This record gives sequence, C-alpha cells and structure tokens, in this order.
Amino acid sequence: MKKAICLSAKILFVSFFLFPFHQLQAQSTPSIYGEFPYIRSLMSGTDDNQGIKKPEQGRVNVGDRTPNQAVMTTEGYRLTEDKSGKFGAIYLDDCQFSPINGIRVEFEYVIHSASSSNGGADGFTFFVFDGSQTSITTGSGGASAGYMYTRANNKGKKNRCQGLTGGYLGVTFDVYGNFKDRRWSATDRKNGIKDYGNSQGKQNHITLRGAKGVAHPSINGMGDGYTGYPVLITQSTTNKSDNRRLKADGDYGSFSTSYNSSFQLRNGTGSGKYRKAIIELYPIAGNNGMYVTVKVIHGDTESTVINDYAYKTETAYFENAISNASSGDYNADDKINEGGAFKENLNTAPPAIMKMGFAASTGGKYDKHVIKNLSITFPCSAKAENDAAETTRGYAVSLLPLENDIAYTGPVSRMSVGSKEYIDPSTFCFVHPLTGQPSATPHQLNVAGQGNWVYDMHTKKVTFTPLYSFIGNAVVKYTIKGGLNNEMPYCDEAYRSQPASIRVSVSSAGHKLISNRMISSKLR
Repeated sequence: MKKAICLSAKILFVSFFLFPFHQLQAQSTPSIYGEFPYIRSLMSGTDDNQGIKKPEQGRVNVGDRTPNQAVMTTEGYRLTEDKSGKFGAIYLDDCQFSPINGIRVEFEYVIHSASSSNGGADGFTFFVFDGSQTSITTGSGGASAGYMYTRANNKGKKNRCQGLTGGYLGVTFDVYGNFKDRRWSATDRKNGIKDYGNSQGKQNHITLRGAKGVAHPSINGMGDGYTGYPVLITQSTTNKSDNRRLKADGDYGSFSTSYNSSFQLRNGTGSGKYRKAIIELYPIAGNNGMYVTVKVIHGDTESTVINDYAYKTETAYFENAISNASSGDYNADDKINEGGAFKENLNTAPPAIMKMGFAASTGGKYDKHVIKNLSITFPCSAKAENDAAETTRGYAVSLLPLENDIAYTGPVSRMSVGSKEYIDPSTFCFVHPLTGQPSATPHQLNVAGQGNWVYDMHTKKVTFTPLYSFIGNAVVKYTIKGGLNNEMPYCDEAYRSQPASIRVSVSSAGHKLISNRMISSKLR
C-alpha cells in the first residue's frame, strides 16, 4: 500500500452517537472516516438518536406501502411484531466506510414467534448501499425482505416496488426460503434461482443478493430500481449440500463446502434466546471487489456459513422479463409461466462510500425480528491487551504494555498478520479511570488518591508510582494505533485500538515487584 501523510481532513460525516472512547480523537487528528468503533446497544427504549433513520418502501403507490413499524425497545430494535404482513427497516446514516477499509459488523438477533403453528416468517436483511444517497427507500416486504424489488403485470400493479435505493449487497437470513427464488406471477416477478422447489430444503438459508441493476426504459416495467439485485450465493444452515452459487456464465450451480454445523435460523419461542451474527467485508486486492463472510454464533458454536465469497466488480446474471417493449411486464396474462430471460453484465464495483442498515418482513407467517448490541469496527484496527503488575506501598513499578499489543501494515486483508512492531509508540494515550476520557497529557496521568502514571515513548515503558498512603488495585486504561511513518489507513483515528487496562496491585508489606504480567495476550 502506498504510504501517505495523515493530514487534517474534513470529517466525511457527523456522528450523533457519543461513545466515551471516541473522545480520544480530541488529542490528535480527527478521523477522515468518522468515529469508530461504532457501538450501540439499541436498547434505550426510545428513538432518540437521529443517526438512525427509518426509510419507507419504494412502492409506486405510496398508499399501498406497508408501514415501517421498526421501533427501539428495551430488548433491542424491534423490526417487526410477531404478526403476519409486517415490515420494518432502519439505516445508519451516521456510519459509513470505504472499500479500502472493509468492515466487521457484529450484532445479536432474535427471530421467534409465540405461535408454534404460524411461526416461520420471511426473515431479515443486513444491507449495504451507496452512501452518497441523501435518502433511500427499501425494497418490498414479504419474500423480498426489504432489499429486492417486486414487479407485476397490469392486474398486480399496486404490488410494484423498487429495490433498495443504491443497493450494493443484501445479506438475508431467509427463514421461509423465497428470497432466492426466480418468480413469475401476476403480482410477483423477479430474477433469481429457477426451479429451486418448494420443499423445506430451501428454508433456513443465508443468501447474498448483489447490486441494483441498469434500467431498461424501453421495456415496460423495467425502469429504475426494477432490475439487478441478482442472487450471488445461498447456503442452507441445516443442510450443507443444499446450496447454489452464481457461475461466470450467469447460471447457477451447486457447490460443496466444509461447513458442517446444522442449526435453525430462528431462535425458537423463547424471547431470551438471542444469537450473534458476524458479517465481514474485506477488500479484494487490486480494487477488484469485496470478500464477504457470514458467521452465526448459536449456543457455544460459531458457524461460518458463507466463507470469503468473492464479490467481484462485474457480475453476469439472467434477468427475468419479457424483453418486448410492447408487452414487458404490462400484460394482462397471468398464466405466462416464465418471462424471457436475457443476460446482463452488471457493474458491481463497490461504491466509494457505503452505509448500512437492516430490514425485516413477515408474509403469511408470524415472527418477531429484533436486533441489539451492534458493534461495527474496521478490520486490521490496532488491538491492545490487558496487563498487570504488583508492588508495595510507595514503590514505583514499570512494565511494557505494548509487548502483547498488535497493529497492522500494508493493504487491509484477511491474510494480514498483526505485530507489535507495527505499533506507533507515540500514539499511546492514557484514559482516565474515573471519567473515561483521554488524559489531557496523553503520556502522563495523575489519579487523585492513588498515584502517578507515566509513559515513555522511547523506552515504551509505563511506570506507576503509588502514593505511600495508597493500598489496593490501581487500574488505568490506554489505547494505541499503528501507522508508522504516517501509513494510511492505520494512522487514522478510526484505526485506534479499543481501550485495554493496566492493573497494579499495591500491597502494604514486603518489597515484591512483579511487572509486565500480560493478560489475554494473543496475536489475531
């Protein structure tokens, strides 16, 4: 990666979320990417944060939109109630990233119904879209899960709904199984996988759909927002052999996988049974797209359902439409079994700036969809680990906290290996244990009633000198960055580590000094 000077730059957007450790940016150059890590519990119980917005559906007839019922509760952000025919969506207007960064998104979710017979609704989507859009509308509800369009003929025109504005990627937890289908009926026409079947084998899939397509104004019904979003890959969570992947020729084929776990996407009927999803996007070398990985933690098991899917900058697929302008979608015949499939070569290069959101829907089945404890970080951010030492009253003790910390260099990649050698020692910053704020003097901190902490950037030592009157545990936190020689993006504040602690136990008797006892030291 070309090294660049980390200059003061205009912040690309204003974040309305104030996480205490973000204030660390006050002591150095603000981030050009925004404030990271982006951490929210989503359990405040009130929609009081303007950084989260609630889009409407992209229906042609506004009066036919299913109301967006997403609401913040004390159990999480509830996207849908446990009822049929519901829809909810949010997007994070105060969080964005670029293709050179990649992103790691973690959140807990629950999909469950109190009904044992009617549970099993469509599912929810984590979506990524072009961040240059000033406002967005989502895709259709039901099987489209808030990402995909719905086309229809004359009889079903009120069902027509554009796909997600500026859509780049939809990661759908497809409980019912119709999200991936290629469909042709009076009220529902879309591209997808043909003849997948109606068996239970297509349920419990995690499915990726790609970017919005190019409009064909000369074909009735194929205008802006009604093409593209092709199925890229779909993988069952209950049957490792029940999968499909888009091939280079635009058709679909089965593939084998080493993924061995078997679990339901739904959490069952217990409201407390949250699961955790992890979605990672890493840049492909040469600006050639993004690698996509989707993991689910269920119980004590972490299952990698989709592993490093290579989402390239060009994607061939087959559109499902009658390409005759005199008919197109607008025909009265709902008995046509299939539209005319014509091949498209879609530009699927990632947008320069991307934002994220969630959508959920229920069709004829019931389910409540809730997300909480959202954490968004940049891959290859610096990582600091905890350290500890012991001393006696009045005696100073020194330790080397950076010995078990890591930072990164070179292009952002899943294959990157962190090392303490990539840490910029000058970026060390104490965090006050009482206020959670950075020290006004990053390398020195005096804690009333306990003692004085000093960091030496040349020796990389932290020295704690306790007051003679202090006995007990003195704990301070600190953060670090990589970016030696101002290497981008690692010198940016968005790549600063989350805080780690240094604990010094001060006893009343003896003269015992044990320094630099590292805690949870590991390379990742």
